[in-house]
Amino acid sequence: MKSFLLFCAGALLAGSLNTAYAQMPRNFTVQGVITDSSSKPVADGIHTIEITLYDKQTGGSPLHTEEFILPITKGLFNLTLGTAKPLSKNITFDKQYYVGISYDHKPAVTRIPLSSVPYALMTESVPDGSITTNKIADGSVTTSKIQDGSITLDKLSIELQTEKKTSKGLANAATGAFAFIGGGDANVASGSYSAVTGGFTNKAQANYAIAAGGSTNTANALYSTVSGGSSNSASGANATVSGGGSNSASGSNAVVGGGNTNAATATYATVSGGNANTANTTQATVSGGYNNKAQASAATVSGGNSNTASGSYSNVSGGISNLASQPYASVSGGNDNSATGSMATVGGGASNTASGNSSTVSGGNKPCK
Repeated sequence: MKSFLLFCAGALLAGSLNTAYAQMPRNFTVQGVITDSSSKPVADGIHTIEITLYDKQTGGSPLHTEEFILPITKGLFNLTLGTAKPLSKNITFDKQYYVGISYDHKPAVTRIPLSSVPYALMTESVPDGSITTNKIADGSVTTSKIQDGSITLDKLSIELQTEKKTSKGLANAATGAFAFIGGGDANVASGSYSAVTGGFTNKAQANYAIAAGGSTNTANALYSTVSGGSSNSASGANATVSGGGSNSASGSNAVVGGGNTNAATATYATVSGGNANTANTTQATVSGGYNNKAQASAATVSGGNSNTASGSYSNVSGGISNLASQPYASVSGGNDNSATGSMATVGGGASNTASGNSSTVSGGNKPCK
């Protein structure tokens, strides 16, 4: 009666399986000693050895069979299963397997179980990045296997990001290339790289336009911005409305800081705040107040009520119903004062007029020509 002593089977298998599957050989080494009934090695010489792999200790169908003709010395043999015929990919080594061995066409003896070697146990902790996409079976990652909150927005496709930002039953629409809507309802970002941060019925309708929040605001020129408020419009390139209500910045680089019903309609025109103020010429400025108008290049009305600076570089500092109508004319304050001469000045008082070039009325109530 012949017997087999099998050792080291599976040792090199573990080493192979520890590499990337695309580079992994489908084979492993089997070594053993064939002895006779008295436990002496069989005679030296050329012998035929047949190795059969099973997943059952008894019965079952062979998973792999391979025959080797090789020299045996002192009963010792050393072969690599899978050399002539690679092991099937269906043999995954994820359960117990058994090896049946016969030699010189004699019946096989008891099947011997394969066992792990110590280094193979490291596969219980798979290193990060070692499992590639093509090793994950289609449909194998299900909803129940994904931890709540583990998938962040930046891991979604651009299309899915847009869908997420415009969903949840709201009527937001980010239709521009790389457009963004952070929240709110009924907002529209239709320009490329445009953004609506939140709020209601806001629109960013030009490339790089921003409507940061508020309600019914519109930024519809290149690089225009409405920061908040209600019913504000930035329709000039690079124009800005910081807040307030019903304000309009329609000139390029025009600014309305806040307030209500203010308009900066010319290039670099500015209305800082107040109500119903207008800066309608290049670099004209109204700092605040009510119903003030800066109507000439670089003209300034600092505040007050119903004041007008209509001369180039003219200035009305405050008061009520004052007028600086010529270049460099100035009215510092008071009521119903007029500086109608070039570089004329009225310091204050009421109903005063400085109509001559470089003329001055310091104050009081009497007109001086």
